Formats: sequence, structure tokens, C-alpha cells
Amino acid sequence: MGGDGARYTEASVRESKLGETCTPVAFRIYFAPGSARLNDEARDTIDTATRQVTGCATVEMNLAADPDQIADASQRRRVSERSVAILSEMRRHGAEGDVYVRDISHTVIAA
Repeated sequence: MGGDGARYTEASVRESKLGETCTPVAFRIYFAPGSARLNDEARDTIDTATRQVTGCATVEMNLAADPDQIADASQRRRVSERSVAILSEMRRHGAEGDVYVRDISHTVIAA
């Protein structure tokens, strides 16, 4: 993808309870071109995902973006702003844990 069209940031949450493995939760958040603001659909998606990890002892959050966005210095700031928006919303809903950011080519996404 070229330019700054509608982009997405991939986020996945993996968690485990003491003595028990929880099911990973993965979702995509789409942003309007040039924007780092979450819309209502994005907030609902994050709310649903974070409810699924409530009560888990540990949570690992992985945020990923298109590789061309990360490689392009002019877009890296917006990618960072989008990641912060997602993480802030997750934290607002009570998701706490380690955070990792990488390009989407290193992320396995289930259909």
C-alpha cells in the first residue's frame, strides 16, 4: 500500500492464568486516512477484546503495523500515535501487561 490511505494496526492480546492457558485474542483497528483517532467501532472492538482478558494474571499485548509504514520515516510518527491510542484505550479498560510493537509481517493473524 502506498500513501496514507486507510490503514490498520493489528493488536493481539495473549494472557495466562495461574496454571491455565487463556485463549489469545486478536483484532484489527482501522483508521481514517491521516488520522490517529479511534472511532466508535474501534472503541467497541477494544472493549470486547479487553473484557476477554479481564482477570488473567498476566497479559502480553502485541501491536503491529504495515511494514511500509514503519519503514517510512514520515509515517512512523502517525503509526506511533495510533499505537498509543490503541494502548491507551486498552489500559482505560483495565488491560495491564507487557507491550511489544513490531511490523505486521512478524505477526500471525488467524482469519
